[in-house]
Amino acid sequence: MPLTQSDANQVKVNVEYTLEDESIQNQIINAVMEVYAPNGTLIRTTSIPSGFTIQSDDGVEVLRTTFHDKTLESASINIVFTDLTKKTPLSNAINEELKFEETSTLER
Repeated sequence: MPLTQSDANQVKVNVEYTLEDESIQNQIINAVMEVYAPNGTLIRTTSIPSGFTIQSDDGVEVLRTTFHDKTLESASINIVFTDLTKKTPLSNAINEELKFEETSTLER
């Protein structure tokens, strides 16, 4: 989504997961999100700064990043859960195409 108070776009993704390997329950792991321009150029890589504790049941983790190129109208993302060092994949990859559009949030 384009940020209205700056010259930046923000990608925010809520990733729902289900733990299938009980041996990593309650361990601290990480998630890495790569954002690519339509031409395939890597724009940004982000992760959760100190990781997160994986739960035994369904869970949700939020990944977000901001980049300063308001000319982009779309991008693609690749997300994978990893070990804490971000070197060993622990999940399948999530790949999505995104279109940036103005959004508004009403607070009541």
